[in-house]
Parts: sequence; structure tokens; C-alpha cells
Amino acid sequence: WLAEGSDNSSILNNTITNAPYNGIWVGIGFTSNSNWPTISGNIINSCEEGGIVLWNNASPAVTNAIITNNEVTGANGGSDDHGGISIYDGQYVNLLISGNNSSNNGGDQPGLSFINNTLTSATIRNNTFSINPGAGIKLYTVTRGLVSITDNAIFGNAAGASMSAGTTSVLDASANWWGSTD
Repeated sequence: WLAEGSDNSSILNNTITNAPYNGIWVGIGFTSNSNWPTISGNIINSCEEGGIVLWNNASPAVTNAIITNNEVTGANGGSDDHGGISIYDGQYVNLLISGNNSSNNGGDQPGLSFINNTLTSATIRNNTFSINPGAGIKLYTVTRGLVSITDNAIFGNAAGASMSAGTTSVLDASANWWGSTD
């Protein structure tokens, strides 16, 4: 895992199988800030908790976090309900989640979850969230600024997307494929 205060750090091109906790865990800003974390090109299969987890405190904000081109399957969520890819707690500015495939996760876990955070600006595009027993994308207790969820394939999940207990602001969820041409 990657600890706080690790600016410009990258976790690249790993294969992680049967992890007893999280596959990749980035504790970004418990007391100090970590900006520009990049998680890319990883294959993560069968984790007891989350596949990829970014966890931050309310302050300071994390800027320019990048999660791209990862494959996550079989994440069981654990006690914190992480799911395939989880953005947990804290504030995020210029978050990019692109080109990932988060599918076939366990329990009632989503492909992508945002829990207890503020998304000042985020782009979620060109991902596949499929065949998850939870939602394809879950937003829970999230304050949203400018958030774009576009050009994703979101299908075969218990729900396409679920949002609850968040402040409504601008959320662009256009041009996604939801599993049907109807």
C-alpha cells in the first residue's frame, strides 16, 4: 500500500491475486497531503476487501489522482464495503478514473463506489462496470461539484447507478451504455 505524504507516486503494472485485505490501498492524506497518485495497468483478482481503495481525510484535498487501465474482479468489500474501486472519505480535485474494468465483484459490492466524500471535480469515462452484485456505480453521502460520468459501459449489475444522501450539483451521466439499445 501507499502511505500519506507520497506525492507523485505510482503503482503500475502489478498482478495481485487472493489478497487477504485490499489489493491496492492508498492512504492519501491522514495528516498530510499526497497529490498526483497514479494507479495504472494493474490486474487485481479475489480480494477480501477492496480491489483499489483511495482513502483520505476531509482535509486537505487530494489533487490529480489518476486510476487508469486496471482490471478488478472478485473484490468482496470487507467491513468497509469497498467493492471493486473505492474512493473513500475526503475531498478530491481533478480525479480521473478511466479505462478500467471492474466486474464480477463479490457480496453486494459495486464496481465503483464513492463513499463519504466531496468530489470537487471528477471525470469517470471509458470504463466497464459489469456483472456486479451491487450497483455499477454507487455514490453514498457524496457532495458533488463538477462530476462527469460519461462513455462507460455499465451493465449486468444489480443497479446501473445508485445515489443517496448527497448534495445535488452538476452530474453529467450522458453517453453511457446501460446494457440495452432500447
